[in-house]
Amino acid sequence: MDSRNPLVVFLHGPFGQPSDFDSVLYRLPERFSSLVPHLPYGRADAESPIQVADRLEDELRDEMRSLVLVASSHGGIVALELARRNRGRVGGVVLSGCSDDPRDGFGRADAPVLLLWGTEDSITPPAVGRRLRTALPQARLLFILEAGHLPMVDRPSVFAFHLSSFLNDLAPESLPSRRLVDEAA
Repeated sequence: MDSRNPLVVFLHGPFGQPSDFDSVLYRLPERFSSLVPHLPYGRADAESPIQVADRLEDELRDEMRSLVLVASSHGGIVALELARRNRGRVGGVVLSGCSDDPRDGFGRADAPVLLLWGTEDSITPPAVGRRLRTALPQARLLFILEAGHLPMVDRPSVFAFHLSSFLNDLAPESLPSRRLVDEAA
């Protein structure tokens, strides 16, 4: 499993769409590949977030890189379920506006979690982010000012900055050897 350059998988909610992440994608460091699938919420053969997680897990079965899951709204339930099932494979989770109840057992995922929450989110207010922060043992909560339920749409540059920092912490770039650094000086 290659954890140096994980695949960043963006998961929209049932009323969202893959394009919700467009303004964030082009701001990420080039070394991070991404996947933005259209999730089949509400279809007869995949109605629940757990069924969506089943389908996505099948699609990612042959992927050899570690995964970082970035999810909005109910996409967070899918992300946390995938992280719980794939503990050695999911290197990190970023949640925004997730309305999941952590008592459902999703908090058992053993991966660092970044919560990026809009201060103006009226669907899942900041108190929900604080509750998730308490329930998820490795979570860090950051508020994005002047952003609502979709901070990646409302404030894409701020969202991308925090996401890039998180990705770089999870998979730092290799530093050149001491000799190369000395020669370049």
